[in-house]
Amino acid sequence: MKKYLVCFNKKTSYKNNKGAAMIVAIIIIAVLMIFTFSLMLVTYTLYASQNKKIANMKNREAANTLSKVLNQELTGDSVYSDSSLWKYLRCNLYQKDTWPYYDNSVSGYTSDYAYRYFDVCKNANYAVDGYPGEIKLCIYWTLPRGTTLSSDKTLNDLSIDEKRDAMLFIEIICETGGQTYTVLNKYKMVVSQLDENIDSSEIYALDKLADDLGYNPMRLPINNNEKWRFEAVQ
Repeated sequence: MKKYLVCFNKKTSYKNNKGAAMIVAIIIIAVLMIFTFSLMLVTYTLYASQNKKIANMKNREAANTLSKVLNQELTGDSVYSDSSLWKYLRCNLYQKDTWPYYDNSVSGYTSDYAYRYFDVCKNANYAVDGYPGEIKLCIYWTLPRGTTLSSDKTLNDLSIDEKRDAMLFIEIICETGGQTYTVLNKYKMVVSQLDENIDSSEIYALDKLADDLGYNPMRLPINNNEKWRFEAVQ
């Protein structure tokens, strides 16, 4: 009877040791799994961070480059004949029926009405390395300080002096991989009188522009006695 009890105690002790070893093994495996997942998380975080950095660099370079190009489009010497953007603005700004000026305090002139968005598309004939996923332009303008309108006085009734020093704003918005970079360009519009002897080529270009449905689809009248120029404002 005593011998049987001794053998029974040994078996019980053996089984208890085997269960403890299994628990230790499970704990070790759990620790290794946690460590592995931690490494994976760190690796993914570094990878995502690097992708965001690359996307931001891509957006920044594209936005700053486009900013310089737009500046040349608006401030060059022969913009009236060479710049599509200048022609579009010349036909649509200060037209009461097409493009409201921006004034957040006046109904009908808030961002919902005054902001215009344009998509910049990549030329399919050229492969551009690092081109952002999407480029947009947000363009809006404001009246000069001190210029007011009324029911008896519309945009078309403003004199050259009253039009001078309006402000044009162009936001360049580049988006890639969920990252966005924006550059805001500001321009002061300088309006003066055209001289028939000096500016005959520009007057001729304006006469043709008035009939160009690509820029002036509503055939709105364009004052061909006004010389428009844009100056970049820092």
